[in-house]
Amino acid sequence: MDAAVAIGDADGLGAVSLSAIAARLGCTPPSLYTHVASLNDLFEALTTRCTGELADQLRDAVMGRSGEDGIRAFAQAWREYARTFPNRYAAVWLASESENKSRTDAASIGIRAGAAVLRSLGIPEETVPTASLAFRSMLQGFAQIESETQTGRLLPKEADAGFEYLLDVLISGVRNKSSSG
Repeated sequence: MDAAVAIGDADGLGAVSLSAIAARLGCTPPSLYTHVASLNDLFEALTTRCTGELADQLRDAVMGRSGEDGIRAFAQAWREYARTFPNRYAAVWLASESENKSRTDAASIGIRAGAAVLRSLGIPEETVPTASLAFRSMLQGFAQIESETQTGRLLPKEADAGFEYLLDVLISGVRNKSSSG
């Protein structure tokens, strides 16, 4: 799996193949079938690993934090993972051909961390799933737009200001919504 991640990091997910992994490891592609059943299984394992990395980073970022500080820490960890590992981040969002319990379990770590910091802002419990979905959607959308920075369409200074503005709007909106019932 380390070889698949390294190839993905260096050359993009499209370069990840059993042939490329075999070449990197100095073996033949058929010998890899003792480790993975198919290219699809390889990508399932890759997406699970990347999902787990992101989720662990999110959980670790919010440990001991709450309220606005927790929201900002969660969001910054999300952004940092997407910026540092753009191809791994893309792997998190690859569609799965079947239910992958390991991937779902990995994702739930990050989802629970985000829900915990949202609760700390005073969101009513029945609203947490909806607020959590909105929060993650905002971050995923921003990460997608920010990836355009690499193509020169968005300046880094604009991205930083936009990210802070997004968080300010989220926090003030959550507080306003929570206080108005």
